[in-house]
Amino acid sequence: MSDMDLGKVSQSKYYEFSSGAAEGTIGFGKAVVKGTNPETQFTAYPGDSDAVSVSGFAAFTLSGNIDDLEFVDQQPMRVLRSGVVAVKVSANAGTSPVAGDKVAINPDGDVFTAAEANSDSGTGGTYAAILKNSEFVEGADAEDTVLIEVDFPTEVEFVQQA
Repeated sequence: MSDMDLGKVSQSKYYEFSSGAAEGTIGFGKAVVKGTNPETQFTAYPGDSDAVSVSGFAAFTLSGNIDDLEFVDQQPMRVLRSGVVAVKVSANAGTSPVAGDKVAINPDGDVFTAAEANSDSGTGGTYAAILKNSEFVEGADAEDTVLIEVDFPTEVEFVQQA
């Protein structure tokens, strides 16, 4: 479990960001997709569709609302595309990730393991997004802050959840 603030970049031996504006409110460390204008906007991972382009994770910046750890509508924001970032393990996670586990985005925009995403498959109308080129850097429990390493662009597999 990490004691870093959500969205902060860690182990910056390398990193890559995209910049744009928030479309709606997006929490630091949450998964994001391209917005209505894919060239300039990002929106929170919706979890109800597999027809989205996952862009990365909302990275902490001083241009955001740092008191509430979020970007509000139309605020400038950065999206981490490659590197190590602090995110939250989903409150809905039934298993605790360990270092080396593959990362999946839960429909709530937080993360859980790809193995759990696959085991929870069904026809419930929400989608987890398994990020093929990603992994947990450390172990954690549900609702903990954890470090993950991502490298976009990456193959994304959407799995409908039960």
